[in-house]
Amino acid sequence: MKTLVLGYGNTLRSDDGAGYRLAEIVEAWQLPDVEAWATNQLLPEMAATLVAFDLVIFVDATAFPDETVELTCRPLTAEIQTLRTHYLEPATLLALAQQLYARQPQAYWLLISAENFAFGEQFSARTQAGIGRALEKIVELAGLVPELVHA
Repeated sequence: MKTLVLGYGNTLRSDDGAGYRLAEIVEAWQLPDVEAWATNQLLPEMAATLVAFDLVIFVDATAFPDETVELTCRPLTAEIQTLRTHYLEPATLLALAQQLYARQPQAYWLLISAENFAFGEQFSARTQAGIGRALEKIVELAGLVPELVHA
């Protein structure tokens, strides 16, 4: 299954860079049929490339009110939400792919728990744990052989 891991976030705002860092880790695995993109934000022009994949896993950091949560995984379907010029939701990006190219890949949105959004490049312990759980979830969703991946 051709898989794209699309991690995004601000690497200069501590935990907010978790998705970006996770994509860098997956890219270092150098697995066939798995690509990883690390980016600051989702862009409409990404829709053209998404359709080349069977599975797209979006990864971002977010603040959860429940301090015991490290990671959530949400299946995604194409859905146009309010279009904004500064922020694009994964479901909206999938909807653009569907409308423009009549195809949408299977998709999931992994949200890593974050608590520190101050300027900096260090992850909190909770976010580090969430990154580890997200890597495990990617292996599961993409049907990868765990022995072939390394963190």
